[in-house]
Amino acid sequence: MDLNSNLKYPEALSTLFNSAELLGRDEIELDKSLIKEGFKQKTILITGASGSIGREIVKELLDLEPTKLILLDTSESGIFE
Repeated sequence: MDLNSNLKYPEALSTLFNSAELLGRDEIELDKSLIKEGFKQKTILITGASGSIGREIVKELLDLEPTKLILLDTSESGIFE
């Protein structure tokens, strides 16, 4: 199996790895409605927003309906991508 081809498709990786085995524990189910209430109507600052982790945080936060996201990074061009 060519792992490099699967790196382009994160959902394919979930078929290769069992998260419980990797973590050594069962997955935790989060109450997304409770989390949404914590971020809804808030202004949130994300530092390192153009990095791989920062971008993923921004994507996740957009679904939580914040009033404003402030994206901060030393890479100005990365913020606009």
